[in-house]
Amino acid sequence: MGGEISRPQTNLPIGLVLGTACVVLVYVVLNLGFWHALSGVEMAHSPLVAAAAAARIPAIGSAGAALVAGLVLVSTFSGLNGSMMTDPRIIYGMADRGLFFRPVARVSPRFRSPSIAIGLSVGLGCVYVLQNDFAQLADRFILGEWPFYALTVAAVYVLRRKRPDMPRPYRVWGYPVLPALFLLASLGLMGNALVTDPWDTGITLLTIAVGLPAYAIWKWLTRLRRAKASQ
Repeated sequence: MGGEISRPQTNLPIGLVLGTACVVLVYVVLNLGFWHALSGVEMAHSPLVAAAAAARIPAIGSAGAALVAGLVLVSTFSGLNGSMMTDPRIIYGMADRGLFFRPVARVSPRFRSPSIAIGLSVGLGCVYVLQNDFAQLADRFILGEWPFYALTVAAVYVLRRKRPDMPRPYRVWGYPVLPALFLLASLGLMGNALVTDPWDTGITLLTIAVGLPAYAIWKWLTRLRRAKASQ
């Protein structure tokens, strides 16, 4: 989204840091509330900790589950808004650089947004939702993102080595230690998921791995088309 934001080299890091800090604060406050309302044993045996904690509030009582469900919906739409602002632009960027079907890079003349990429993301999302329940969606979606978070951070090392003269208006804090800690934490998270839930984790990682031969085939077809065009 950097191309659609004024002063992205300043505003994007500020937005990321403040947004992450707000999420951390909310999570800490909520967990303190859970510990205050429920014992450790109750939380361990409760499938819906938030609803169980809300039911302990006298003014809410039995309506706690409905209240928590409403808050989850609000949070879900908020997360969906962020995803729909970013994910289609990844598909658009791929198409714009010749790594995906060129028509997907179309920009709406009215809204100045990648309309086909947004429609494609919506369609793929609907198919994925229909094939998984809520717990599977949450686990597979979150786990499916972490390999790419790790690759993005690992790319910092690659670019520092291969393109040392590249303009860097924003530099990573604590390089090279802080990115290395993030990579170790990412590998630990994915390894833990693979040990505790090998079936769903394996399906998620296998789905991602399918992209490797697909990318190789796409590059081969691209070279073939260029060779024919040059003859």
